[in-house]
Amino acid sequence: MVDILFWATLLVVAGGLLGNYLGLINVIDDKWFWFGNQGLSYIELGRAFQIGFFGGLLLWSALVFRALWPATGQFRKAIKDFFTGNILPSIENYP
Repeated sequence: MVDILFWATLLVVAGGLLGNYLGLINVIDDKWFWFGNQGLSYIELGRAFQIGFFGGLLLWSALVFRALWPATGQFRKAIKDFFTGNILPSIENYP
C-alpha cells in the first residue's frame, strides 16, 4: 500500500505541474478545469488531480489506521484507567 501511495503522490504532483504549465501555454483549452488550474489560489490543481489527492489522503488514513489498530486494546484500557483515577497502577502494568 505504501508503494501505491508513493506513485499516487508522484502522479498528482507531476500531473498538477504539467497541467498548470500546459494550461498556461494554451495547449489544453477545453480541459483546463479538469487538468489545468481551477483558479483557486490555495491549491492549484485540476479537478482530476484533486480527486486523486483526496484518494491519496484516504489511502494514507487507511495506512495509519492499520498501523495503530493493534494498540487499540491498550489505548482503551489506558483511557478507562485515566478516567476512573487508576493511573498509577496502570503505569506499572504497561511495558
